[in-house]
Amino acid sequence: MTYNMYILANKIQMVRYTITLTKEEVGELYSIVNKGSHTSQTFRTAYILLNCDEGEYAEKIIMNRSVKF
Repeated sequence: MTYNMYILANKIQMVRYTITLTKEEVGELYSIVNKGSHTSQTFRTAYILLNCDEGEYAEKIIMNRSVKF
């Protein structure tokens, strides 16, 4: 993981991380998201990591969810 710290006008802004997950890590996170037996904190962390992934196996799961109005 790499990170950059942006400093503008003597203010420290958020540290931004580039997340690159392997195929095995993506599979493990998908299993956490798709099963209902994990805590909400674990589910939320897995969901965030999957959506921040910039790696070869990145597939944004927000786009895969269908929203019905």
